[in-house]
Amino acid sequence: MYVCRNRSLRELSGLTPRNAYFGIAETAKVRGLPFVGHVPFQITASEASAAGQKSIEHLDGVLLGCSSKEADLRQSAQAMIKGEGALAYLWLARVRAESSALDTTDVDRCSTLISQFVANQTWHVPTLVLKRATAFLDNPSIVDDQRTAYIPRYLLDTWGPDNGLTGKYIPEDFENDRRVFARHLQLVGTMHRAGVPFMAGTDTVDPYIFPGFSVHDEMELFVKAGLTPLEALQTATRNPARYLGRADLGAVAVGMAADLVFLDADPQEDIRNTRKIWAVILNGEVLDQLTIGSMLRVSKELAASGAR
Repeated sequence: MYVCRNRSLRELSGLTPRNAYFGIAETAKVRGLPFVGHVPFQITASEASAAGQKSIEHLDGVLLGCSSKEADLRQSAQAMIKGEGALAYLWLARVRAESSALDTTDVDRCSTLISQFVANQTWHVPTLVLKRATAFLDNPSIVDDQRTAYIPRYLLDTWGPDNGLTGKYIPEDFENDRRVFARHLQLVGTMHRAGVPFMAGTDTVDPYIFPGFSVHDEMELFVKAGLTPLEALQTATRNPARYLGRADLGAVAVGMAADLVFLDADPQEDIRNTRKIWAVILNGEVLDQLTIGSMLRVSKELAASGAR
């Protein structure tokens, strides 16, 4: 079991009070429950790791923790969110604080923080695919995606650069977000080499995050960050099993759960080969290419019909 955060606007805005956060951490410890999720702006990534947070989403607080001006940047971000009180301002506050952190990087602070993650076995789910999408949401390379055919119009209409997470951006914010995304790629590689454990995650259905498809994008970005294709594949297979303490998942061996994906090419040679799916075994049922193709066609038809 996990202590699950209530997704109220106050918590989405990153303003969970410090006493509430540490109360959750202490209660989870007493009851033997892992707690996971975002790191509020009032909590540093170092404090979250020390408090026993088992995993951190989106690399929350890591760039700020690498800055010599962390306290100032965190305070200014909190002031922006308190003043506006909307989810779009949370993302804007994040990108502005993190882009400022790039100009005040303290290598020693960053190294110490990463070492703490390793010592505490604090897992990270960086959702690089989400960070890329928001950073390039003003660019046709992201928005002209054929996979939008699987997304209902009512949802797709919320994905434009003037809506949702980037609704309060100005052009300079997109440029800053691209700088942040590039640095996050570097950080993932550095953290991985130091021994920080990672899992693949996508944050479906934020802008241009496609259910099912985007996990392949995420694995490709892990490789771009410096993981080997095998290590990237493990972020979506073996690593989540380890994280959950499930000895019956995450490997192909006698006694393991027999849900399998069969590929036409070796992903260790090219991580993009994970897309070349020949068949899937799920709950004892074989889904061949004809069945998978039929499922995709139905998904397109449902999206086109506007069904919710």
